[in-house]
Amino acid sequence: MEKFKELVLISSKYLKNADHMLYMTYPLVKDVKLLITISNNIDKAVKLSIMAFLRYDWLYKRIVKIPDDFDARLDLFKKISVNRYGFKLSDIDFAKEIDEIMVKHRQSPVEFIKNDKFVISYNTYKLKSIGYEDVKGYVLKAKPFILRLNNILRNDPLIASGRGRGN
Repeated sequence: MEKFKELVLISSKYLKNADHMLYMTYPLVKDVKLLITISNNIDKAVKLSIMAFLRYDWLYKRIVKIPDDFDARLDLFKKISVNRYGFKLSDIDFAKEIDEIMVKHRQSPVEFIKNDKFVISYNTYKLKSIGYEDVKGYVLKAKPFILRLNNILRNDPLIASGRGRGN
């Protein structure tokens, strides 16, 4: 029970940080490198929120085990949880996209800024660029996840009472 609450709170914190950096900090400093930091916060928020949804399903014995890696979690979320929580598959496509951006960023030998976009070079110098509008879209797509989690946290009597399967 406490683990679910913790996941929701940390996920909300990452999204709040990303939102603040995107709408308050970035317009002031205009540093394109900040876009990758914002994307990292969004990535963490989305991964934690998917984990929280799966944890919630585990608490209610809808799933037996939560996978260890993100791709398996995302697949399980698509199969089990998407319809239950009122999402469409197209609503969560960005989760894999933002994960791939962060993986490419970590493995990238070269990164640079061009035309107000952060450009990541990967796999024999293929390029992936992200700009302000891209990151803004990720934030807007991540908000419904966190909002739905916070509503579950507030409204579920099992969570509020602290009873359940435990951590």
